[in-house]
This record gives sequence, structure tokens and C-alpha cells, in this order.
Amino acid sequence: MLTGTLTKIILAVVIFGAIMLLTNMLVGGASSFSNAMLCHMFSNIRHTWESVCLDTPIGDACIADSTEAVTSMNVPLVGCGTNRIAFTETTVNGTADLLADEASMCWNKFGSGKLNVLWMEGENPSMCSSFFSNLGEVEMTAKDITERLKSRIYGTAVNCTDSDVCCEPGFYCDETDTRYCSKEEANPYRCLAGTTRGTYNTCESGYQEVSIVGFWECINKLPDLVCDAPYEYDESLTNPSSSLDTEACQYETSKIEINRPDIFIPFEGEPPSEPNAYLCKLCRQVVSGTEIYALPNECTLLEDANPEECTVEITYADFLGLGTRTYFSFKRATENGGYLVEPDDATESVSGHISIFVEYLDSFTGTRKSDAVRNLPQECAAGTFLDSCNGCLEPCLRTLGTFAYLGFGGAGIVSKIGTLVMTDFRFKVLGVEDPLGVTSCLNCLAANAMGADLLACEDKLLICVYQY
Repeated sequence: MLTGTLTKIILAVVIFGAIMLLTNMLVGGASSFSNAMLCHMFSNIRHTWESVCLDTPIGDACIADSTEAVTSMNVPLVGCGTNRIAFTETTVNGTADLLADEASMCWNKFGSGKLNVLWMEGENPSMCSSFFSNLGEVEMTAKDITERLKSRIYGTAVNCTDSDVCCEPGFYCDETDTRYCSKEEANPYRCLAGTTRGTYNTCESGYQEVSIVGFWECINKLPDLVCDAPYEYDESLTNPSSSLDTEACQYETSKIEINRPDIFIPFEGEPPSEPNAYLCKLCRQVVSGTEIYALPNECTLLEDANPEECTVEITYADFLGLGTRTYFSFKRATENGGYLVEPDDATESVSGHISIFVEYLDSFTGTRKSDAVRNLPQECAAGTFLDSCNGCLEPCLRTLGTFAYLGFGGAGIVSKIGTLVMTDFRFKVLGVEDPLGVTSCLNCLAANAMGADLLACEDKLLICVYQY
């Protein structure tokens, strides 16, 4: 019988052979495919191939960032070359329109931040596009580009922000993905039957799931959970055989209803009238011969938002995520350094003859690949970036969502911790609940950045605007 490792090696060879055959077929007939389509296809194949290769005995060679890597077995990135646009744009709006098309194509063809593609020496970052503009005396700022991109429609998407019409009763627009409506659910039966965020496990580790018949049988397993202090559960106040009277919490001479946790099986229409018609799931652990019961885990249920009521137009600014995954760099040939600017910045401008470069920064955070400092084109304000923040995931994940002011080259941007970090790490914390956590995160990033100007914990686009 083949071992698991040998099976993976054989599978990898078969996949690679199929890839090479497909490459020859597509390159021979590439005229029927756009370069962007080909690049997107081979980016997915490269990502899959490297993932398989990493699980084989030669995995270290697969991820080696040098000429020692198995380049002869590497999937070529067909159609992923730089799109060098020959004609010269002459207006701000025309420049912004061309940039919108090129940047969105760049983001899509390398997998929209979901793939690891640019593994080999010299590939990362990838210059997707370069083009030229002659603006004459007109000044162009990042804000001018942003305003134009906000006015252009990229497409449509479901967005449930107006949850009154987008979501079913009891559901609310999901904060993390507005295509979905969500609600917190305590009933494990509904969690198991529905679509949840992440994998749902009924019980915590060490507990075993058990099903119990009878309303009061379920309640009696949780005497410490069904009454709020100073009230205490008094089983003598119940009549398990025939009654659903729930005034079983007593304090001195006062009685109130128990907290009825939503642990019972969903029922159609009215709930059963007989206590023994109920069923519940609980979690049980036996410690030194004593049974300990706990409530099941809660879950977040997800439902698709109503597409008929909640389809909205998405602008290029929205799609590119200006200021979150797409950043602007402004630099002049007559000055040293440059500026990384916010999307709405109107203080830094360029005019006359300019070149624009669209750079895809591939992040390898979460992979086995070692961090590496990558060189950016000299026309960009930043010279280098670190392609992973693997070493700082633990301290920085605790502070995700915290915002800080991060200085670079005399200018500043507002950025999420762990997303894009400037080299000198000057910062002013804004609205932080855990300042020690932010400090720990930044100290880790500073120690691991190895002199790099930028840190890409996720895939990014960098738009480098250069004035001659």
C-alpha cells in the first residue's frame, strides 16, 4: 500500500504534468484569451501546485526563495507580465479612469488577496501596469483620483446595510460581510441545521454532547444557571409530571420565573403543552464520578441578504479598498524620498510629465515561507517591503481593529495595526482600549521588519505616482 507521502508525490507529479500540457495548449492559442484571464488561471494553478508541493518531502525546496528552489518544476505565470501602455493620457479624469481599470485588473488577476502566487526570486512585487500622463500645468492629488474613482461604477453587489428590508425578522446585517444577515443563536439544533460562521462544535473540549427528554429534566441539570442572584432554583416549586409553571426561582418569600435558556429543539407552530414532549442537547463531563453539565456553545447563524431588495452599485473606490488594501505613493524626481498619502489627501500633488506604476504586493502571512524583504521600484516613495508578518501574528491579532497614526517620510497615513506599517514607527494611538497590546504589536513589527519600509500582512496594491 502506498504511504501518504508517496501518494502526495505521485499526485503532485500528475498535477504538474497536466499543468505543463495545459500551458502549451493555452500559450499556443493565447489570442483567444485575455492576458488577465490567463494570469488569473495560472495564479490559481500556481497556488494549488505550491500547496501540494509543500506537503511533500521536498517542501522546503518548494518554498525556498532563491535559485535553489525547484524552478524547473515551477508553474509559469502565463499572461502576468507588465501591461505597458504606450499612449499618453492628458487629463486628471482620464488618468484616474485608466488607473481604475488597471488597478482592478491587477487585483483580480492575482487572486484578490486570496492566493499565494509570487513565490520566486524577483517576482514579488509584480508590476501589473505602467503608463504615462502629461498633465501640463494641472495639479493632481490623491483626492482627485479618489473622487473620480468614487464616481465610477465597478459593478453591483448585495449589501444589507438597510437591514429593515434586507434581513428576515431576528437577523441583522452582518458587520463582517454585508452580503449576509446574521444573528446569535443559543439553540444547538438551529446551529446544526443552519449555516454558521466558522465550524460549529456543540460542546467545548472535554465535554460530551447528550440529548435529554423532558423540559424539567433539562432544567434540573442546570440549577446554577436558571436563576439570577439573589434568587435560587427550588425544584420543589415545580411539578415535572404535568406543569410548565416556570416560577421556580425563589428569594425569601418572592418567586420569579426561571431563565429559560434557548436549548430546546425548534418546534413548528406552538411549543408542546406537555413537559415530556421537549428535547434538549446539553454538554456533560464526568469528574471523579460526578456528572457536570454545561450549556451548548452558541453560534452565529448566517443567511443570504435579500438580493432583490439589497443590490447596490459598487464604485471602483469601494472595490479597490482605498486606504485599506490600496495605497498611494507620490514622489518627484527633484526631491529626495516621497510620500505615502491617504486617499483623501489634497496636500501632495504632481503635475506635468508623470508615470504611474501599479504594484501587487503578495503577502505570505500564514504560510511556512520565511519572511523576506522585497524591493520596490525606485519611483515609489517606499524602497522595500516585508512580505509577511508571521512572527507578529499573536501580539498583533489582539489589537486588530485598533487604529494608530503611523509616520513615514514626513507624511502620515491612518492604518489598521498589522496591515501596513511604516519604517520609523512614529505613532499616536487613537481610541485604544489596550495600549500595552498596541505597543507589544508595534515593538514586534519593528523588530521583525529588518529595515523594510513597509510591512504587508495581507496582499496590497501600491499605486506609485512619479513626477519627472
